[in-house]
Amino acid sequence: MRSTFTHFTDRDVMLLTLARPHLHEIYLDAERRRHGVPKLTAREWEVLQLAGEGLPNAAIARRLFISPATVRKHMEHIFDTLGVRSRTEAAAIALPHRWSRP
Repeated sequence: MRSTFTHFTDRDVMLLTLARPHLHEIYLDAERRRHGVPKLTAREWEVLQLAGEGLPNAAIARRLFISPATVRKHMEHIFDTLGVRSRTEAAAIALPHRWSRP
């Protein structure tokens, strides 16, 4: 155990600030690999892809020729399957797997 505590230097803080996003990305990648490819339907993958591109539900509905309510229901299923609460979280978890899905 250390008996004396030394504060981080300005250089230490700057290095940690630069390294933090990279370490976070490594952590997220490990989590994705640990949990495997999410089990979504083909249509849910399509909806999530478009949502990940930033399209609102109405635009996704027009693009896929379905109703906005159907898009909303697909998003609810995606959230439940992935255990997330936002479109951003869903996209961050699932979209890196979009090319390796079964």
